[in-house]
Amino acid sequence: KKKARGENVGSDSLLNKKDIALIILNSDYANCDRKASFDDLPRVSEDGSMMRKMLNGYETKMIDNVANILNEVIDFKRKHTLDKSDIGRLHFHFSGHGINNALIFIIEEEKFKAIASNTRTKKTDTPVGE
Repeated sequence: KKKARGENVGSDSLLNKKDIALIILNSDYANCDRKASFDDLPRVSEDGSMMRKMLNGYETKMIDNVANILNEVIDFKRKHTLDKSDIGRLHFHFSGHGINNALIFIIEEEKFKAIASNTRTKKTDTPVGE
């Protein structure tokens, strides 16, 4: 079959698959063990609305104020494994506090290379960039 002008060549493989998304929105830190470290985030719900619009057509699970994110991810995976979902695209989104005020150490020479290459991404071996 000849592809229409501008059509993605690899898109046929996604036609019969479903797109799924897990969106976690943590805005309320009132019951957090480290409440003194974290302020509530009043605009997280707006992130959720924007993500739902952006992911129009996706089967979306949106959860507010999750205490154990890993358990939610495992449950999401389990659900789609048990129902034998044929997944085309998977999107994970988290809005909330990560590591509060994390500092990322960058070797001076790497910093200048990154600036010269016009890249904004730093590859690291740890989640917080150390």
